[in-house]
Amino acid sequence: MEGGAGDDRQLPLSDQLGTSAQIAVASVQPANQLARTRVGRKPTRMARMTYWQLMVLCPKYNYVAWFCFMQNRPSKKISTKIETAFNAYQMMKGTHTRQLKKLKWLYPKCCGQGEGNDCGLQVMRHMFAIIKLDIVDSFDKAFNMDQPYSENDIDVVRRNWAECFLEVYYLEHRPFGVHL
Repeated sequence: MEGGAGDDRQLPLSDQLGTSAQIAVASVQPANQLARTRVGRKPTRMARMTYWQLMVLCPKYNYVAWFCFMQNRPSKKISTKIETAFNAYQMMKGTHTRQLKKLKWLYPKCCGQGEGNDCGLQVMRHMFAIIKLDIVDSFDKAFNMDQPYSENDIDVVRRNWAECFLEVYYLEHRPFGVHL
């Protein structure tokens, strides 16, 4: 945090995340459709299951990066809403409706999930890498993996996010007069 001791000002999100000012959105989607799994490469039915997907929105550069560990594309409903929001953003910046740029969708290669229930942790690992490396447009280079993350990688993700949550908690709930 910037400022002296006792300074409780919050930095704007763009300053906290770096120069890219990206917004990462994680969502849980039902997986009750036929889906391609990385194990065996055969379509399988996944009844009553859900999985995480990650969407990185970057209005400054007019693109969305869609990370799906099952290699699915966003639904028409989601893509239409995102495109509408991006068009509204451009118009708020003064772009005439005839000059709106078409939204670019990026589909970086994602490693498969493997046998476990670790897709949420895989999303968290990607979020951590995007923020830490301040990735703006080189998603394919940063995430060019065919294999799922190892158990050791996932343990590192658990530890990093636990430390992050504890740090935020203690910053918000520290006793009066105690400064970290």
